[in-house]
Amino acid sequence: MRTNMKGTLLVGALALAAISSAQGIRVTVNNDPVAFSGTQPMTIGSRVYVPMRGVFEEMGAYVQWQPAAQAVMATQGDKNVRLVIGNTLASVNGTSVAMDAPARLINGRTMVPLRFISESLGAQVNWIAPSRTVEIITSVIASERNQPPVGTTEMLIEDGTVIPVVLDRELSSSDSRVGDRFTASLRSTGSYSGLPAGTKIEGRVVTAKEKEGRNPGVLELDFERVMLPDGRSLAIDGSLIDLNNNSVERRSDGTYVAKAASRDDRLVYAGYGAGAGLIVGLLTKKPLEGAVLGGVLGYLYGELQRSNQQAADVRLRPGTEFGVRLDRDLVWRG
Repeated sequence: MRTNMKGTLLVGALALAAISSAQGIRVTVNNDPVAFSGTQPMTIGSRVYVPMRGVFEEMGAYVQWQPAAQAVMATQGDKNVRLVIGNTLASVNGTSVAMDAPARLINGRTMVPLRFISESLGAQVNWIAPSRTVEIITSVIASERNQPPVGTTEMLIEDGTVIPVVLDRELSSSDSRVGDRFTASLRSTGSYSGLPAGTKIEGRVVTAKEKEGRNPGVLELDFERVMLPDGRSLAIDGSLIDLNNNSVERRSDGTYVAKAASRDDRLVYAGYGAGAGLIVGLLTKKPLEGAVLGGVLGYLYGELQRSNQQAADVRLRPGTEFGVRLDRDLVWRG
């Protein structure tokens, strides 16, 4: 019986992990994306669950785990929240608050039903189905958001659309560090697919590996936010893409879209010859570290040999042009 129970628990844990990785649910707080380590937001039954610590800390709360009681304490300003794993009753400033589903402990992370966030900390929570995004707006911004300007409409840019941008500051495989943030400006001097002139995209360095012997430098970029000229920030899921004819095609309205063959490509800058670096595709989706990085560098070295190029560092100067491919629909109020 005990063996069967362990097997059941293992199957359940694997099922939850599979649900989490497959669903791709994003969370933003005041339009800023929330990065989660380990367990990701997921749907269990008909409820959307989010990691409590990641969301509450992004909202300015201090979170403590009490292992003996299997409870979590969160403090934000004059509010104190306490909940117990498996219990549908939480305490907010000493008052019991019923949750529509109990808190769960999944892979060491406390997961809470989405609606509990609004009930405990007074935030406004929206589910944006087209982009599978949990949008959390704190009370101050929510009050402004509830009074949209006259004429406000919902805007949509479909996934696969490519936004042409120019880099605002220098990045390199030798000097940039993992986690460094940077911006790139919309290349268009007018509106582009609804984005006004002056729009910027904020990105993050994911991998920075300087040239070492025969191995070329590698620079991998990720894109997380669109910043509009009026100060608004929109969470995106964006990837690097080349603007050449092999990767994109131009629509009749002047916008670019990724070709079908390059919709899911994972692209990085690699050091080739004396140039700034070339955008090359990788055959792996795994994080570039350890043995995986060694294999990628070996692959890039082989490409260098075939093209008679010398290994170099990647150096992207201000004004470097490239594309940002949207991997999810971008929806916002225009």
